[in-house]
Amino acid sequence: MKKRTWAILVLAAFFLIPAVVPAAGEGEFKPLATGGFGDSANSYSWGLTEFKGDVYVSTGRHHFWSMMMAMEALLGQDIPYETLIDGPPGFWGDSDWADAHRAEIWRLRTGAWERVFQSGTYFIPEENAIVSPLLPFPLWGNFPNAYSYRTLGTFGDHIYALGVGTWMPPIANSTVLRSADGDTWEDVTGNLANTTNIRGFAPWRDHVYVAASVRGGGVSGAGGCLVFRNNNATNGDPWEQISEIGFGDELNEEIYYVAVFNDCLYASTVNYVNGFEVWKADGVTAPDGKLVW
Repeated sequence: MKKRTWAILVLAAFFLIPAVVPAAGEGEFKPLATGGFGDSANSYSWGLTEFKGDVYVSTGRHHFWSMMMAMEALLGQDIPYETLIDGPPGFWGDSDWADAHRAEIWRLRTGAWERVFQSGTYFIPEENAIVSPLLPFPLWGNFPNAYSYRTLGTFGDHIYALGVGTWMPPIANSTVLRSADGDTWEDVTGNLANTTNIRGFAPWRDHVYVAASVRGGGVSGAGGCLVFRNNNATNGDPWEQISEIGFGDELNEEIYYVAVFNDCLYASTVNYVNGFEVWKADGVTAPDGKLVW
């Protein structure tokens, strides 16, 4: 399918299908929060989990705007998205733009929502600007640590949040946060800071497992997916790589989900060339210390 046709179909799917929230009847699901917790820039409620009797939701910020920017880069031409989407103030690298992209974590307790965390920002100096083949100019200035916390999960006595830098522009750095009470969050990213597209999360036996990717030239900006584990995720305790890159095939760019079934660990891949794959580990360890998949 040609790039232009594919892009038009994606746009149609997002903007020609009406977004309607029907009224809930007896025994049906009822909306607990609408309108991005009062801020439409919270365009995705991406992560969801229960922790110590409360419900937690993590958001993605200005995601549809990011999609339009990606479409422009893909097509090589402007898209009049301003009439469809309220974008962030400023532009890439501006401090107000970075501030508008700070992902959030919300908690539902005793019937009321409260924001319990908001991502910070960081600065890339011009001399250390990032060059991307998707863009005609280098990236420097202010950026959010995470524009989205894609995944929430629990392990032991902690709740975890997996964050990704920015999808567009392509600085999808990984972030891992955890909290013992839902109020104070610590950064336990450690050696995962150099990975990208972090997403999958699952506790299994006595470890917590997460999935991320190495950087590369794939469609998603990745060069193959990986599974890591940790049994005491402090910032000084490195995450252990327990799979080969892409399970031996770098075309397996990402892992969207890891899950446990019948005491085995499963991982599902994104592969834009040969189609997705599902891999399984039963706990057997290879001589190099990685799991046998």
